[in-house]
Amino acid sequence: NGIPDSCEITSGIELDCNANGIPDSCDFLAGTALDCNANGIPDECDLAAGAADCNADGIPDSCQIAADSTLDLNANGTLDACEAIGTTYCSPAVANSTGLPGVVTILGNETVFLNDFKVSARDLPQGSLGYFLASTTPGLIAPVLGSAGSLCVIGSIGRGVGGGVLSAGTTGTMIGAADLSAMPQPTGAVAVQAGETWHFQLWHRDVSPLNSNFTDAVAVTFQ
Repeated sequence: NGIPDSCEITSGIELDCNANGIPDSCDFLAGTALDCNANGIPDECDLAAGAADCNADGIPDSCQIAADSTLDLNANGTLDACEAIGTTYCSPAVANSTGLPGVVTILGNETVFLNDFKVSARDLPQGSLGYFLASTTPGLIAPVLGSAGSLCVIGSIGRGVGGGVLSAGTTGTMIGAADLSAMPQPTGAVAVQAGETWHFQLWHRDVSPLNSNFTDAVAVTFQ
């Protein structure tokens, strides 16, 4: 525009939040700065000012969630991957008809008396039905008749954790709140006790490669 950048920056006509001597608007035009939330401030400056980036990928979490709401299934403004509890095992699962393996994420808190516990899964076939399994005993059984993948919980296996039969809907995800005072088991619901380790997995319907499939599994030790 015929005006030296340094003059525009000094006079306040243009902003240079990262102090690189180039107006932010020029950084945007050149593609050397991103503005995922279209607020006129480079993402790096939003992050420097305190915007959340829990996975440290250089993109504000709010932008990632706005672009894909399934990254925050409990809708608390934090990426599920950053607040997941427990330890994943039996991973990766056998890919389902989406071409991806189903993934279980446990959200909430391991402290029993808080009773804040949610089971969730993603990368599932759209519209598929399924239910979460729970057992205090991990295992590995494969093949399972009529199912792809491995059953990673054995012993006394409770079904329908977090709300019975759930649907993956149009997003290919499921989430349900579990009552730790009434964890499903074959002989009736039981209360989870501090010090116990429980294991969770999702079984779901699918059209390929077999009639159903399993996700990976997560072990949670309660406090």
